Amino acid sequence: VLECVKVEKGFNLVLDKTTFFPNGGGQLADGGMIDNANVLDVNEENGVIVHLVDKEFNPGDSIFGKIDWETRFRRMQNHTGEHIVCGVAHRLFGCENTGFHMGTFGITADLSVLLNDEQVRQIELEANKVVFANTKVSCFYPNESELKTLNYRSKLELTENVRLVEIEGCDLCACCAPHVLYTGEVGIIKILEHSSNRGGTRLLLKCGLDALEDLCAKCDSVAAVSA
Repeated sequence: VLECVKVEKGFNLVLDKTTFFPNGGGQLADGGMIDNANVLDVNEENGVIVHLVDKEFNPGDSIFGKIDWETRFRRMQNHTGEHIVCGVAHRLFGCENTGFHMGTFGITADLSVLLNDEQVRQIELEANKVVFANTKVSCFYPNESELKTLNYRSKLELTENVRLVEIEGCDLCACCAPHVLYTGEVGIIKILEHSSNRGGTRLLLKCGLDALEDLCAKCDSVAAVSA
């Protein structure tokens, strides 16, 4: 523990290192426990990761942190799945990714090209083929000279401390979030809806365990209506 300060909703805790992902990049922060304290939120403030917890610690304390793994893993499945979808859409139809948000309802991904039903189905099929291929997902920080030689997707103009996520044979994209190690861990990718948005296309999708739960709920609903 480097610092622990009382605030309105608990205590702001700063550590020398952490595995808790802060809010950012369209993805919510990790939850979990630090010793016997609940982690209520995690944010990055001026380059420092601050954990909002419900109990006080003393500077110099050694702590044990444990993230809420199921939630983290589901978000990793979804975020990696979104990279795959956007990478495939870019390769097939030249789509640029102009927006991303991960919520409890699923993931929205905004693409720069207006797509029809057939094109969306093609993207979904090719994205799942990438999952089935179980290819490597790598995260790395290229130096400035290396960065200039790489063709990667990014919604922002980035020049330093750029973290790239590479999905072998599929995509190279700037991203700060956690991802799975192999595409097979994504499980399945399902595009639930698509609609026109500012001259392009907005996709709503779910991946992995979230996609399975969605399918189960819809099967139960169809069975109930049929009965």
